[in-house]
Order: sequence, then structure tokens, then C-alpha cells
Amino acid sequence: MKKLLFSLSFILLWQASSECLAQSPREGFILTADGVRLFYKVVGSGEETLVAVHGGPGNSLTSIEPDLEPLARSRTVIYYDQRGNGRSDLITDHEKLSISKHIQDLEAVRTHFKLDKMTLLGNSWGGLLIGFYAAAHPERVARLIFHSPASPTLALRLAMDSEVQRRLNRRYMTSR
Repeated sequence: MKKLLFSLSFILLWQASSECLAQSPREGFILTADGVRLFYKVVGSGEETLVAVHGGPGNSLTSIEPDLEPLARSRTVIYYDQRGNGRSDLITDHEKLSISKHIQDLEAVRTHFKLDKMTLLGNSWGGLLIGFYAAAHPERVARLIFHSPASPTLALRLAMDSEVQRRLNRRYMTSR
């Protein structure tokens, strides 16, 4: 009888620990094409995936994680520290901090996690960044959520204007 109780206790503890492990965060690094290591953290589980982009520059994923914690109850939330921020590589070369590098980093996140399209949530500067990403890769964006976004720059507005004009031309001018 003692052996049976011990065996049942062991099975229940093993089952409970495996459920806890399934809910614990998964962390690691993504290596970008130009050799920068981006730190990421994945929390929650669910079929729907949200990629959260923090504000800054000079901030980290920990700045938005507490506010977004409830979202991980029903979906997978992927956070990452942008280049030069948080636990990602510190960057001293200004050329490696350009918006085009940040756009490439978001694309590296998408590729690493094998996402066809991303639902992106951008906070402050992160909102501006996801706007740039959407202008560069509209076919890879499912949804954009702007959480207190920074104001768009003239460059973003011009990029968006040219993208909108390109789509209008493709749709309406090619049919003539």
C-alpha cells in the first residue's frame, strides 16, 4: 500500500511539475544577420501569438511586461529587447542603430519563431517601429496595436504615402 501511495504521489508531482514547466517563460537569443544578439522571452501559451515591442530607445522588455501579463493567459506573447537595449547586445556603432536595422530585427524575430504574419503591439517608440515594419513588410503583418505610440516621423509618413500610392496604382491603374 505504501508503494502504491508513493507511486501515485510521484506521478502527481511529476504531472504538476510538467504543467508548471509548460507555463514558465522560455528565454534565449536570436542572432541577426549582422551578428547582433537579441534577447527574447516567450510567456503564455495559445494558438494566437502576439509580438510585443517595447518603447525606448534605452528601455527593455521589462518596461511593458507587467502591463501585458494578462494577455499571456490566452495567447503566446513574444517579447524581445531591441538592439542596444536590455539584455541584447550593446551597440556603439551608430550605423547599426538605424531604423532599417530595427526593421531587420523584427523580421529576424518573425523568422526565428516561424510566424507567417505577426500581430504586433508597439509601446511608445515600439509603436513607431511597428509602423515602419508594416510599411516595409505589409504582407507579413496580421494586426497592429499601437499602445501610446510615438508620433510618426516625416520619413514614416512619406514611406506610408508611397506604399499607399503603390497599392492604389497596382489595384486601379493596372486594370485599365
